[in-house]
Formats: sequence, C-alpha cells, structure tokens
Amino acid sequence: MSDKGQLPIASSNRRAIDRHGSAFPGLMVRGIDRKIQSPRSRRHADASAFATASRGAGPHRHLPRQNTWAYGAKVLPVRAFGTAVRLAAILRCESIFGCDPLTPADRLDDEEKKAECLVENAGKKITTGKQAECYANEYIGLHLKNMAGGKTYADLGEPQSQLREQVAKVQQTNDPALADLQKQLAEVNAQRDTVFKGETLRGLLLTSYGFSEMGVKAGQAATAMYLGAALLLLLSLAGLVHAIRTPPSEAFAAPAPQPADTVA
Repeated sequence: MSDKGQLPIASSNRRAIDRHGSAFPGLMVRGIDRKIQSPRSRRHADASAFATASRGAGPHRHLPRQNTWAYGAKVLPVRAFGTAVRLAAILRCESIFGCDPLTPADRLDDEEKKAECLVENAGKKITTGKQAECYANEYIGLHLKNMAGGKTYADLGEPQSQLREQVAKVQQTNDPALADLQKQLAEVNAQRDTVFKGETLRGLLLTSYGFSEMGVKAGQAATAMYLGAALLLLLSLAGLVHAIRTPPSEAFAAPAPQPADTVA
C-alpha cells in the first residue's frame, strides 16, 4: 500500500490516542508512527517527540545532561563575577569607614600611645589592611573595652531588660525613683547602641584586613606562576632554536656505536 493510503490511518490513530492515551502522547504516537509511517516521516516524528519531551510536556520529562552542564557553565561565571564585585565593594575604603584619617598623634592619650601602630599611622587615612587591623583592635577595641567594661552587645541586653521592667513597674506606682531609673536605662541604651556600632565597624575592618591578606597571598602565588611560565617559555624557545639548528639527518639520542668483534 502506498504512503498516501496510510496517512488517514495515521491521523485517525493520533486522534484516538489524544482521546484515550494522552498520558503518554510522545511515546505512543512515536510507537505507532514506526509501524505505519515511512522512514522519512518517522524521523520527523522522532524529532518532534524529543522536542516535546525536552520542553517538559507530560509526566516523563527527560532533560539532556548536556543542558545541565551548559547551564552551570553560564551561571557560575556570572556568580563568580558578582562575588568579586561584592568583595571589591567591601574592600573599598569609602564603603566601609569613609577613609577618615586616624587620630593625630597630638590627640592620642597615654593608653593609645602604647600601640605603636596608632602612633605610626596617626593622622593617616586608612588605605591598607594593616591599618584597618590596627584601627579595629588597638583603637576601637580599646575604647569598647574601657566604655562597657569588656561587656559585649549581648551582655548588655540583660541589664537593659531588667531596667525596662523596673521602669514599667515604677511608672504604675508613680515612685520618685522613676527619674533615676530612666536615667540609668538611657545610659545602658546608649552604651549598648555604641557597642553595637563599634563591634560592627570593627568586624568590617577585620574583614577588610582578612581579604587584604588573601590578596597578598594571591599576588605571591601569581608571581610564582608568572616566573614558572617565563621559565617554560625560555625552555620552549631553547628547544625551538635547537630544532632549527639541528640537521634533519642527525639522529636524536642515537646509541653509541658498538666496537666490532675482532676475529682471532
């Protein structure tokens, strides 16, 4: 029977499958097409079924593994670039602490003058990782310790809560001690707020110092790689010169001639 006589049969089969077997459209249509269609029509049906499955039609979705690798190859460089931009923004002096200069030497107190890095960098702008570390530990850390007695933001939360409860109780009884308690609460609130800001700024400065050290190590590794690349380039050029100057007829690493055995 010719292909023209088979086309109506194929169309009626497709309509029947769409009505009763829609759960597996690609698989069932492709199986019947293999029996009733010509080889050329069969190839078109296979391509159509594969495209439908790739788009996710039906419960049987089979994405090629290559698509996953292609997606990763596209997304990873973008995310890496975004991370690099973010780290660069963190390391920028303006985005962290405004590049304000350190306290001048004539304004340092006796305790601050004990830190050699503060005296050495007095009046200078913070532009390096070492300066950031010095300012974070020797200046901010020192004042946080002296102001709150070494207490952290979390440590000050308990006395703050206690004073708030006392103020709430006293307000109900109109106790004369209300003004004193409110003053103490205001002092604790100010201390806790200052400690929070100081610890945050100190953490940002130390983060900048850490990434600056990573940059130094990366620069050293890059220098070593460049030296290795230069050495390999010289060796390659030496091999090229040797290959040019050596005649084609000359054997490479030829074995030494063995002496002929003498007949007694």
